Amino acid sequence: MAILLPFASGKGGVGKTVLAANVAYALARRGKTVVLVDLDWGGSNAHTVLGVLNSHLGLGDYLLDPEKRLQDLVLPLDVPGLSLIPGDGLVAGAANLPFVRKRRLLRELPELDADYVLLDLGAGSHGQTVDFFLASALGFVVTVAEPTAILNAFSFLKTALFRAMYQVTPARSPARGALKEFFTSHQTSRADLDETIEWIRQEEPKVADKLVLTRSRLRPLVILNMGRETADLTQGAHLRRLCERQLGVGIEYVALTPWDPAVHKSVVDRRLLAREAPKSPLSLAVDVLARRIVERGFPGEAPLGTFDDLEDLADEFPLPAKGKN
Repeated sequence: MAILLPFASGKGGVGKTVLAANVAYALARRGKTVVLVDLDWGGSNAHTVLGVLNSHLGLGDYLLDPEKRLQDLVLPLDVPGLSLIPGDGLVAGAANLPFVRKRRLLRELPELDADYVLLDLGAGSHGQTVDFFLASALGFVVTVAEPTAILNAFSFLKTALFRAMYQVTPARSPARGALKEFFTSHQTSRADLDETIEWIRQEEPKVADKLVLTRSRLRPLVILNMGRETADLTQGAHLRRLCERQLGVGIEYVALTPWDPAVHKSVVDRRLLAREAPKSPLSLAVDVLARRIVERGFPGEAPLGTFDDLEDLADEFPLPAKGKN
């Protein structure tokens, strides 16, 4: 079974697709077989970042043909071990997959013949995007150190927690109704969610146990992208506090990737940065992240309230001090 690595973001423009494509390349360069799947419905452009012409079968063909297997769409690239399944933004309704088709896709993704399957998900907190994010315990949320992006990342993670909890509650149950009431409230806190779970426990104790377990298992991996200075880590600390205080969810920072002026040109030229400029700042950081993925060198599920992983990032992914970039 392939290891699924979803890449998501709370908003567009944070470099998610560029990052996913370059990580895929870096993993392949480490001898792994990798398939990058473009699941950005309506905005698929991973092929552009990889320098591939949009003339191949894509997910639209898979959705329209019930006889077609996902493996049939795998397009080997000219990098040993690296393949692509192109997206297809031309299929009407693709952003609202019927449940049966979504379940089929989720079943076949880990069955692809690869060590790693990277999912380039659409930006934002659309329920379908979140469902693919939750398909793996190794889901990456890409953000930048700007207040709007941090808030959008929090919104994404809040939706992820809701959908994860929603899926373990019976349909039309009091528990499901209580969860909807909590997550649609503008003012939420961890204490409020704890109180909601305890109320559910009075009615459905087994469901409450599932909710507690579901929340404890949600440990999103966060990448701070386009970093310009070490002070950007303070925004990372802000996102962590939001998740802990309002949701009781711990996040794990796994990379601090730098702003790289070569990225724009690589996209315009349709040339993969890590391949064309392996010594550029982003390429070097991506290689570190690929190594950490292969070695599973993440700090681990740190207790709530700790910032050890942010300190590790400052050491392993150095950025200029303020005023020196």
